[in-house]
Order: sequence, then C-alpha cells, then structure tokens
Amino acid sequence: MWPSTPEDRLHQWYQLRVDTKQGDLELALMTINNWWFWVPIQARYLDWDQHDKWPDPWQLLNDNAYCDIARPLGIMYTCLLYTSDAADE
Repeated sequence: MWPSTPEDRLHQWYQLRVDTKQGDLELALMTINNWWFWVPIQARYLDWDQHDKWPDPWQLLNDNAYCDIARPLGIMYTCLLYTSDAADE
C-alpha cells in the first residue's frame, strides 16, 4: 500500500535507499523499480517538454501525483541518490 502522508512517503523512500545500499546492484534496481510501481497513477501531471518545471524528488513525493513521466522520474531520482550515497562510502 502506498503511504498516505508526505512524511510517510519520505520516510519509506529514505528506507528504500538504505535497504538497497548494500548488496547486489541488479537486485537494488529491481527493488527500486518495484517500489515506484506502487504509486497512484493519474492521466497527466508532468509535461515531457517542460522539464524545467519538473519537481525535485522531495516535491514529487510531497505532491503525490504520478503519471507516465513522474514515475520514471522518481525512479531516476532514486537511482541518482543511490549512486551518490554509494560514492560517499
């Protein structure tokens, strides 16, 4: 079930990154992808050609609106932070 409050979404997103930080990269990517497939999808939230207006990851989770662009954007943000967190070790 997808978390109902912004705080819960942020906490679970953080926990996702912690849980996937150690271990197999392929498994981590599959876990990240699966987590984002729980989001509630709507018809349109972001426009593909207005990427300058796309939210940062925290705003995306706060808005809790996901479309065919927003979900992969969330996956990308998670992967970017995953690699950034791994580089910090």
